[in-house]
Amino acid sequence: MLFRSYNVLFPIGWDAFGLPAENFAIRTGVHPSESTGRNIANFKRQLKMLGLSFDWSREINTSDPAYYKWTQWMFLRLFKKDMAYKAEVPINWCTSCRVGLSNEEVVDGACERCGASVVRKMRRQWMLRITKYAGRLIDDLEGMDYLERIKTQQINWIGRSIGAEVDFKVWHGLPARGNTARPVPSEVEGMAVPLSI
Repeated sequence: MLFRSYNVLFPIGWDAFGLPAENFAIRTGVHPSESTGRNIANFKRQLKMLGLSFDWSREINTSDPAYYKWTQWMFLRLFKKDMAYKAEVPINWCTSCRVGLSNEEVVDGACERCGASVVRKMRRQWMLRITKYAGRLIDDLEGMDYLERIKTQQINWIGRSIGAEVDFKVWHGLPARGNTARPVPSEVEGMAVPLSI
């Protein structure tokens, strides 16, 4: 497609696994691969009827084994490099769905899907050591053609901290450790982020 003298690509994709498919399977007994396949076919039919200009040859489906074999491949590479590990961390826990939720899935202290209360609960989760590369991630934003506010959001989310750890002697004789760095945003506290797989 030609748009103002630029070639523009309009791919289409389906983020097809996750909480909605799991909840539907629990409620109905229908396997997620079956319900997801039907839903994708229906959405695709509707989009084609609307005549939207997607490049269907570049369709992505996260529930397709040809797609998720690569996410599994990446995870194994991260794991072998000690970039993926398990840790006991506090998560948002829906008391009804009995699953962990992202911050975006919690609305006014309740699960956005079922409305049940959400509590903080310690759970063993896969984590990725993203801050090992914080400096590189932030430095590489310099050459990117992004809006400055987007770059600032990315820098704040990545949360690189610069400073030093200092041991202070206190009156009772035990050292107290302090850090001179700026605080790390809560999304990356502990130098890792939870991984949903």
